[in-house]
Amino acid sequence: MAGIGAGRTEPAGPGLSSARNPGWGPGPVVAWGRDRDFLRVVADVAAAADRPLRVHSGGGAPLWGPLDTVIVEAESVPDLMSHLEGEAARPAAGPVVVAGRDGGSDPWAAASELSRRWGPPAVVVLPQGRAWLADRLALREEAPAARPRIGVVGASGGIGTSALALWLGGRLRGRGNEVVVVDAVPASVGLDACIAPRPLPGLRWEDLVGLPGLPEGAALLGTLPAAHGLPVLTSGSSSTAAEPGKDGTQAPEVTGGDLPPSASGALAPAPSLPGAAGTRPWDIATAFGGEAMTVIDLGTAAGMLAPGDAEGRWLSRCSAVVLLVPFTRRGLSQAREVRRRWAPLMPLVPVGVGPRFCDVTDAEAARILGERLHAVIPHLPSVYAAYEAGHLLEEGQHRALRRPLEDLADAVLAALGRNPEERSPAASGTAPPRHRNGRRGTSSARGERT
Repeated sequence: MAGIGAGRTEPAGPGLSSARNPGWGPGPVVAWGRDRDFLRVVADVAAAADRPLRVHSGGGAPLWGPLDTVIVEAESVPDLMSHLEGEAARPAAGPVVVAGRDGGSDPWAAASELSRRWGPPAVVVLPQGRAWLADRLALREEAPAARPRIGVVGASGGIGTSALALWLGGRLRGRGNEVVVVDAVPASVGLDACIAPRPLPGLRWEDLVGLPGLPEGAALLGTLPAAHGLPVLTSGSSSTAAEPGKDGTQAPEVTGGDLPPSASGALAPAPSLPGAAGTRPWDIATAFGGEAMTVIDLGTAAGMLAPGDAEGRWLSRCSAVVLLVPFTRRGLSQAREVRRRWAPLMPLVPVGVGPRFCDVTDAEAARILGERLHAVIPHLPSVYAAYEAGHLLEEGQHRALRRPLEDLADAVLAALGRNPEERSPAASGTAPPRHRNGRRGTSSARGERT
């Protein structure tokens, strides 16, 4: 490390930085501390770098966004560390900067302590290093981006988050992207049963949670259950017990200690429950980042909030979140609270769903929510039968759903800073993406619903 502070002099100038990639990303600045001078200087730096600012002064677990840059005063590092113990470990936020001041706690010692949970922090002495810090924040250079992770969460239960996650995954894949759908709902079992009428071979959460090391993304992607070229990571019976499909395919054989199949068919703890040793579910979902867009079924917002820490584990790993807004008074109120809490962290894409139990128009719902609905998914009774029959992906081709789901995919891509006009390679005569286990996506056997 190089810098000036606490009696140490280095040639690099008033700011001290560990060796990191030059860019810190374009997200908000989070100030962690209580000292007024510290908060004032960080506010000035954020304003100079044209970055949004959030302040966390203790009193509860933090919420991290994937593009956040966290600046913590050295005296508050123990408080921050108290939220990073046990399974919480390192957040999936961006870089962290430890800020010291003349006569205060040693920022290098604080950075060394924090590095056990968050990798090597940068260190700066304030106010001397504020110009250096503002310059670094203003660069907005980013390391090569991983494939985005898109959360799907309902403001209330029973409004179709699983269906939307699968339909969105199918739409994004139809535009030429590799996509995987991850079921992160506690105690949820058998999401793959919604997209195939017969048991699918492949590994489930039970085979992966607790592995001594994090699986390599490409190898993992090719071992999951998949229908129509869309792989799904969910809970269920062991992959070794899966029946052969009509085409005679068997569960994938994984050898060499990379991804050992489960030794028994017993169900492991649900993916968001604590207590699993070794590899953790949220880290497994992150492993897909270099290989595929990840659509994560987060269930209901109520299940993501305190007293558990599922919110911090999963939300901080999302690049954007689709918020399902039901047309009920309670649902609209809950959606408004979710937006207030999460919109400062990352792009949020509100989508209207379900029957209109309360007499409210789209414009009125937007006024209540504080943001327009980017799509409205109609309520179709036939969806329930499609769930049971394993034809949910085909149901997404229903004439009434096609345009709203395309609008949703457009809104998600726009929220991620991508061009929604980029269509599937199939539209230009090229083949659809190949699933990693060699299966190529095919059109529905049932054809288009009308």
